Amino acid sequence: MGDYRHARDIPDIDFLAAVEEAIRRRPNIPATRWDVERVLGGLESDPTFTVVGDVPGVPSKVVLAKARRLIRRGLLDGCECGCRGDFLVTARGVELLRPSAEIVI
Repeated sequence: MGDYRHARDIPDIDFLAAVEEAIRRRPNIPATRWDVERVLGGLESDPTFTVVGDVPGVPSKVVLAKARRLIRRGLLDGCECGCRGDFLVTARGVELLRPSAEIVI
């Protein structure tokens, strides 16, 4: 699905949606960086974490760089050091994901 070479190649909305999808797939825990990589790569979840290594087209370093940018902008919470990540979309990030409820007539 993805062919991401730089953080800028992943649209903010796609990354935030991937975090929310990862959480939906494994409720009650924040999204790990591996979960987000799999969603962005179009792969099923791996609840046992038996799959190790980069998802084709979705390098870990690119995912971490994108997460770092979104955390700095207040759209994502989590750790950017390279550990699990434990990502959650912030209220500000949710606003960006949700279309405006206002209807202009």
